[in-house]
Formats: sequence, C-alpha cells, structure tokens
Amino acid sequence: MNFAFNRQALFTFFQLRFFRYLDKKHRSRSLHRLNHKNLFIFPTRKGWLFVAVNLVLWLLGTNYQNNLVLALAFFMAALFVTCILQTYANLSRIQIRCSGASECFAGSSVDFLFSFSTSRIAAENIDLRFKGAEEKYAGLNLDGDEEVQIKIPMPTQRRGWLKADRLLIESEYPLGLLRCWTWLRFDTEALIFPEPFSCLEPKAVNIQEEGENERPIKGGEDYSGLHQYHSGDSLKHVAWKVYARGGGMHTKEFSQSVSREIWLDLQQVQGADLEQKISGLCYWALEYERREENYGLNLPGTHIPPSRGEGHRFQVLSALACFGLEK
Repeated sequence: MNFAFNRQALFTFFQLRFFRYLDKKHRSRSLHRLNHKNLFIFPTRKGWLFVAVNLVLWLLGTNYQNNLVLALAFFMAALFVTCILQTYANLSRIQIRCSGASECFAGSSVDFLFSFSTSRIAAENIDLRFKGAEEKYAGLNLDGDEEVQIKIPMPTQRRGWLKADRLLIESEYPLGLLRCWTWLRFDTEALIFPEPFSCLEPKAVNIQEEGENERPIKGGEDYSGLHQYHSGDSLKHVAWKVYARGGGMHTKEFSQSVSREIWLDLQQVQGADLEQKISGLCYWALEYERREENYGLNLPGTHIPPSRGEGHRFQVLSALACFGLEK
C-alpha cells in the first residue's frame, strides 16, 4: 500500500514539474503546429521488451559467434531506429485549431470542436483526450488534402466559464514500439449552463387585461377557430353548418387576448441554496421556451425583458450561468 502510494505521489510530482516546463516553453493559443519543439517520444512496454530481446540476441550472437543471430539482432536494431523516425513523422507537421465548444449543462460533458490537418501525405491512428477525462477520441486518420473536424468531450462539474484543459495527442503508429505524444493548451472557453433542477413553478406571473405582448387564452367572446368535437363539448358551440356540409362534428373556439408576463425571479423560486435556485430558474426557462411562453429574468443587477426564441433563451441561460461568479 505504501509502495503504491509513493509511486503515485512520485508520478504526480514529476507530472506537475513536466507541465510547469511546458507552460514556460509553449503558450496557450488557439492554433498549434506539431514539430520537434513540442513532440516527445519514448518506448512503450512492448518497445522495451523489443529492446531487451534484441540485446539478448546480440549477446548470444557475440558469445557464440553466430552470424545469423547477429544479423537478426542488427536487423531488429535497424527496425527500431526506423520505427523512431516513422512514429515521430506520423505526428509532425499536423496543424490543430480549436474553434469553439458546444452547448452544455453542468454535470455533463462539453464537446470542444477541433480542426485537424496535415501537410504530409497522411497521419494514422491518432488518439486524443483531455487531461482527467475518461472518454477519448481514438483512431483519428488524416489525409494531406483535407481538413477533419471532430468533437472531443471534456467533463464538467459546475456552471460558468470553463477553460479547455490540456489536450493529449498521442500515437504508437506503426508498430506500437514507441509512443509519440504531446500536451497542448488552447485559449478557448466554454460557457456551462446550470444543471436544470425540477421544482415548483415560480410565483412571479402577472396577467393583465390590456398591455403589450398580448396573447390569446381560452374563453371570451372572440372567435378563434374550430377543433374536433369531443364528448362533453357544449352543443351550443357545435359548427352545425360545417356538419351539414359533411365536414364532421367540430366545436367553435372562443378566446380573448390578455397580456401575460412571466418573470423568473430569484426570490420567487424554491431551493435550499443559491445553486439550487439558479438550477430551478434554468429548468423553468427551458420549460417556458418549450411551451412557447414569453418569459423574462430578474436577478440582482440583471434585468432581461420577457421574450422567447433561441437568442432570448441563450441570453437568459448565460445570465444564470454567470450570476455570482467571476470569470
């Protein structure tokens, strides 16, 4: 147990030192090009075993003066050196650009969008993942005449602005004897919306007889259309003329226009703490958008008038995501 703990602590110590070295040498940016300045290469376990077998063959061939064994040892050594060059060349001259992130709610994974291209003929079997992420994009293949766009997931835990973590790019192509890799930082951020929390509907709903943003509701004296007759509908409202023409049984609908203003207010939503209240407001913003209702947001220092649509939805969720946080 102590050995395992010390081994993990030692690994963490050297990893932090290594990342500190990378931060000094390579700045965070939106575009990176892979070359000898930011690529590292080291044998894999299979590669170390290959080197050990090669060393044994060389010792046996030298000790017993067996030319066939020596020839095999020299061939394996040449193959290993060639593999070093090919593994490095597979990643070199690749250009990587981070162009944004997808919409995401706290607790799920946000997808960062990357564009990959290479000036070589091809690059094969490239694996990518963010630091600390279990999910990865495996087996990326590139052709020299095209640009490939992929989404790489990164886990999230809380709302607000999330900066892209270090991205690991690695490959063991072609024989798996060596691993070429690099860690890159991108100056791209994603806005993480609050995790929706189902709760009782906020009480801040105002309905007036006249005003702006009028919308029809059932009842009243204004004719608004027909709907299919259902058992229990009043016979006084049956469209008998339509029925006489063979159009079937339909019921007349009447409505009146009222001004309905829905305000999402932090003081009117239930929740054990601030984060739960923010999540509750997020849930009802999505629900009102689904119902095609006009809704506004009222937070300390933030006032968004009632409206609806994708632009309004994004504005409301963004205000909720950033409320009370420093970017």
